[in-house]
Amino acid sequence: MQRLASNVHHGRLAGRAVLLVVALPACLTVAALAGCMRVGPFRRPLLTSRFEVMAFAMGQGERGLPGSVESLKAHIATIDTVLDFGGLVCDDGAVEAQASPGQPATRDITRDHGKRLMLLVSNASPGGQGRTAMFEKARDRARTAQSLTAKVAHEGYDGLHLGFDRMPARVKPLYSAFVRDLANALHAKGKTLGVSVFPVVDMPPGTWGAFDYSVIGKEADYVVLCAYDRHDLATGPGAISPDAWAEAGLRKALAEIDPAKVLLGIGVYAYDWPQRMGIEPPEYLSAQQALQRAAANGAKITIDAASQQKTFRYRLEGTDRTVWVQDAYNVRSKINLGNKYGLRGIAIWRLGLEDDLTWSVVSSMHRE
Repeated sequence: MQRLASNVHHGRLAGRAVLLVVALPACLTVAALAGCMRVGPFRRPLLTSRFEVMAFAMGQGERGLPGSVESLKAHIATIDTVLDFGGLVCDDGAVEAQASPGQPATRDITRDHGKRLMLLVSNASPGGQGRTAMFEKARDRARTAQSLTAKVAHEGYDGLHLGFDRMPARVKPLYSAFVRDLANALHAKGKTLGVSVFPVVDMPPGTWGAFDYSVIGKEADYVVLCAYDRHDLATGPGAISPDAWAEAGLRKALAEIDPAKVLLGIGVYAYDWPQRMGIEPPEYLSAQQALQRAAANGAKITIDAASQQKTFRYRLEGTDRTVWVQDAYNVRSKINLGNKYGLRGIAIWRLGLEDDLTWSVVSSMHRE
């Protein structure tokens, strides 16, 4: 995912924020419906009771941002599944682990509390485009599926989550075949497969062109629709996840994927754009950092009526800057959207980036 990629690549790793850290921002998972999907290790009905809460985690934060460990410790009781970023899938199918001092703690906390733990991997590359060589030929698909399944089993994960993105449309049938092969390999070991996808509405084809919703929805045990990065570091200022845009993308996905398999990916971060794009760099911030920046600069935060997203402007060293932020307000609206369509649950990108109220909102909106 871009974020992952940025991190790596955010989301994305789910979501477009990963920079080479994971094109995340980036940037997710869970089970299937009877009669429609394969019987996966986790099955849950439509949101008629408590919804599934997934959260992406990075032991060490990207580019100086907070890591995920402290947030995970504080909120593990509310989380059902942790998507633990384990590295980049290389052209030969092996996983290039990303050194992260906090990762062992992430795994230990999750397991100690009896929560599900998924290995999250990205196809990000230093050049920004997602790698595809590991699945373009049948022998490479088989080798990569075997390698990833072996890693999941050896390291005791409950399953694998694919945070692949930035792939050309020409590989759509090849990526679909890879998802199918990987699902078969994982299911044979009693493991689960989750896949991140991105909205097809008002996004460049390079973001979504390789995703065949119908195939992914059939083969994966759950699908995370990463409904963020409508505007990102490359586009210039704008709402990161306008409500109407997220809903339009969700409706497209649900035309081909059962809602009981879908989790809505929710971003909890901000972008800070300078007026002079190309001269001064934009910034990727946590939601809490953005709110603190507004307070420090006496900026008035408003809610944009068209997108239902928070935004503010301020001036720094002679430059006007515009910030759009996804905090607890955005989380509440997106949970409402998920409930409207009876989704399996939500997936937060990512632990450590959220503002102080986000988890209070998530907890209060769980339906028992």
